[in-house]
Amino acid sequence: MKTKIFSLFLFFSTVFLTGCYDLKEIDETAYIVALGIDGGDENNFSYTFQFSSPLAIIETPNGEKKEGSGEGNPSVTTLTITAPDFYIAKNMTNNFLSKNVDMSHLKLIVFSAKVDESVITKHSQLLLREREVRPHISIAISPDSASDYLKKVNPELESNTSKYYELMSLRSNNVYAKSQKLHDFVDSVTIKNHDTALPIATSGKKLKDFPEDSRVSQWITPASSEIATDHSILCGMVVFRGGKLTSAMDADSSMLFNFLSHDVENLVVSVKDKYNPNETLSFRILTSRPARFSINLDKNQISVTQKCEISFLGSHLPDGYPSKQALCDYALNILNARVSDFLLSASRTQNADIFNLRDCIRKDFLFWEDWNNFDFDTFYKTANFTVDIKNT
Repeated sequence: MKTKIFSLFLFFSTVFLTGCYDLKEIDETAYIVALGIDGGDENNFSYTFQFSSPLAIIETPNGEKKEGSGEGNPSVTTLTITAPDFYIAKNMTNNFLSKNVDMSHLKLIVFSAKVDESVITKHSQLLLREREVRPHISIAISPDSASDYLKKVNPELESNTSKYYELMSLRSNNVYAKSQKLHDFVDSVTIKNHDTALPIATSGKKLKDFPEDSRVSQWITPASSEIATDHSILCGMVVFRGGKLTSAMDADSSMLFNFLSHDVENLVVSVKDKYNPNETLSFRILTSRPARFSINLDKNQISVTQKCEISFLGSHLPDGYPSKQALCDYALNILNARVSDFLLSASRTQNADIFNLRDCIRKDFLFWEDWNNFDFDTFYKTANFTVDIKNT
C-alpha cells in the first residue's frame, strides 16, 4: 500500500513540477526596456515605448543590416502613442503588436521637463505600484523631448540597449550625473517631503551646462568638454523641491554632490598650477563615507566635514612646491573653496536642500510645535558654510 501511495506521489509530482502553464516564450513577448513621457494635446500624454529587439539585426541579401526603428539602433524598436492615460496607451499597443507586452525588463523612465510636475509625481507613483515594474529602475529628466532622447540612444560598446541602461544607472563612476531610483524618488517627494534631484538625460556633442560657473579661478570645470559625435548622455541634474522642478545644476555641481554624498567613491579633479597657470594638475580623491553635516543655530552656521585620500597623478613633483604634501594641500584648499561655492549657490541662489539638512536640524527640537515655528528656509538661505575636507 505504501508503495502505491509513493508511486502516485511521484507521478503527480512529475506532472505538476514539469508544467509550464505560465511560461513566456521570448519570441512571443515584447519587452519594454525604456519609457518616455511627454506632454500631448489637451489632456493627452505622449508615451514612447522602447522595445527590445533581440532579433532585429538580420542580414539582408545585399549583406546590409536590417535596422529597427530606434534611429539607427538595431537592438530596439521605438514607438510613440498619444493617449489620456498610461494604461490606455499600453493597451493600444496590443492592437498592432503581435506579441504580449511585458514591463519586467524596464530599465529607464524619462520625463520631459516640459510636462507639469504633478505628471511626474503621478506617473512615478503609478509605475511603482505596477507589479511588473521593479522599484529600483532609473528615472531621469530630459530638457526637451523624452521621445527624442530615447530615439537617439545608440550605445557604444553594447549591442544590448537594455544592458546599456542598466550599466549606466548602476555603475558607481558616473561622476557628472546623479543616479536616482524610482522608489527613492517616490519616497522622497510623497512620503518624506524631501528635496531630491533627478539626472538630466540629453543628447548632443557638448555637455549641457547650466549657469552655475565656479567663481574659484583655479578650479577646472568640464563645461567646455565636447563629444565627437551627437550622442545621448546623462549629465547634470535638476532639483525637485516641494513638488516642483525648481532649478538645474551643471555637470561640475553634480560631481561635487556625488562627492559629498558618497555616491561616487573615486573621482579625479583638476586644478591650475599655481606657478604655471597654463598647466593643469590632476588629483585622485577617494572617499569611504558621506560628508558629515553639523548645524549650530546660535551661530547660524552649517559645518561640512569630509575625509578623503588625495594623491597627485603625476610622475614628478612640479616646480615651486616643496613637497607632495604641500602640493596636495594646495589642491585641498581649492577643493574646499569650490565645495563652499557650490553649497552657497545651492542655498542662496537655488534654495535647494539637496542634502536634507532639514532632518539634521529637526532632531535638535524637543517639541513639534517649536519645530513648526522654526523658519528653516530663512535659516538655510542665510546660514554660513564652513567646509573642512581632510586628507587622511
